[in-house]
Amino acid sequence: MKILLDAHNIKQYVRDRMLLNIAQLHVYQNDRIGLVGENGSGKTTLLHILNQDLTPEEGFVTQFAKTELIPQLKKTDTTNSGGEVTQMYIYRSLDKKSELLLADEPTTNLDTNSIENLEQQLNAWQGAFIVVSHDREFLDHVCTSIWEIRNGEIIQYSGNYSKYLQQKEVEHRQEQLAYEKYKNEKKQLEEAIKLKEMKAQQA
Repeated sequence: MKILLDAHNIKQYVRDRMLLNIAQLHVYQNDRIGLVGENGSGKTTLLHILNQDLTPEEGFVTQFAKTELIPQLKKTDTTNSGGEVTQMYIYRSLDKKSELLLADEPTTNLDTNSIENLEQQLNAWQGAFIVVSHDREFLDHVCTSIWEIRNGEIIQYSGNYSKYLQQKEVEHRQEQLAYEKYKNEKKQLEEAIKLKEMKAQQA
């Protein structure tokens, strides 16, 4: 499988807060990645780092393929609507036939037909992509893996957005069970210590 992009030891800060702390990332041919995370988690920043128009404070990115970015903030004009401007950016980017497309909220201002159109274009497209979107249905229809930015790190999940949510639910249940087990063991230990102390006093 051809590797298109390699990133190592990426660190990026916002004042004193570490925004990104990513040991390594690889993007391969035909990867269809949805990049998700809370607002302010660093999704847009990461795309710009991977596109090499932003240099990380630590670490490096190596591109092995032509990479194209559809930015979140697009230059608007008075003659075209927001949706038309977004479509122009998409057509231009796809027309360049880059091997790796980075798309930041590409469904912004698009109507349902235009979103479905974009889904068809991406599903038929020969390259790989990383897409940031709040549109869960869109991510379900085009992605085969999800990268979540959590506490500055990337957690990778296989499958589309719905599969990602299922895996998150399983993780959450496992964490709850582990916490309950920890609480029970702690309680038993405390009771055993109390009992030992009582016996020692009686003796």
